[in-house]
Amino acid sequence: MNFIDMMEAQAKYNKTKFGELDSDDRKREISKDLALNAYNSINKMIKKMRIDNGLPHEDDLIFSSIDVLRYVMSMLNLWDISPEEVSTAFLLKDIFLDIDHKTNSKKWEGQPVAIVDIDDVLAEFRQPFSDFLKQEYKVEADVESPQYFFVEEILNADEGLNPEKVFESFVNDSQFRHLPVIEGAKEFLISLRSQGYWIQLLTARPKKDLKIFYDTYYWLGATGLCFDRVDFSPEKLRWCMNSEYYDSGAITFAVDDSPKHALEYAKHGICVKVPIKSYNKSINHENIQFYSKIGEAIGI
Repeated sequence: MNFIDMMEAQAKYNKTKFGELDSDDRKREISKDLALNAYNSINKMIKKMRIDNGLPHEDDLIFSSIDVLRYVMSMLNLWDISPEEVSTAFLLKDIFLDIDHKTNSKKWEGQPVAIVDIDDVLAEFRQPFSDFLKQEYKVEADVESPQYFFVEEILNADEGLNPEKVFESFVNDSQFRHLPVIEGAKEFLISLRSQGYWIQLLTARPKKDLKIFYDTYYWLGATGLCFDRVDFSPEKLRWCMNSEYYDSGAITFAVDDSPKHALEYAKHGICVKVPIKSYNKSINHENIQFYSKIGEAIGI
């Protein structure tokens, strides 16, 4: 019996046991009971292992695991989660675990550090987002707009669209998995690595949004970009100040397109390489250096 067959068998049992469920409140109530039952199944197995000096009986291990698996499948079926969605989530989690293990197995040993943003530094975001708006909502958004998320263009659309909901649809369509790599970005990172830099990717993407979180790791795995660590923070300067790099003065420079982050870095003594964009051309500071192509950032 393969995974799809198992999910279908559990769905059939769900229908027999719970009947047709139209109420979300009832689904939540059943989900809580299923989660508690799954916990109890694991707990019973652990208690028995303790009694038997840590040696699990094979049948206990197998059938307790099957109980947990069926309780979880039952919850997934309650909320109409398909086997395909579960398989995709498993793949995304697998990619994350692999990258997370590889990066966290390496220890920073005092190398000079480059803090590198992702969106519109390594990944092309604005053009794909503009294309998505045109295709899905018939909204014409100029990539040379001074607004990063094209808020005015979205608000002025005939449909009276909500910018946050539109961005949410971009995320839910898994667009972050397929953003193009900016020309020269791979070579830029390879050059940094060859010069002895420790490459810390730091993005303002929301870490709590699991769709964005796992799609980011998928993109990193698919593109094969070289880096040492990756993290998420809307307050990048604060993140840097709390990092192991800051007190030793190891942060040599940052690369970021955001006016907010670039200025905060610059005002606190960090040199910033900034790609010239329509939304950041007005910022100015002695620690800010603009570039038109990312390969130029190395020579600045």
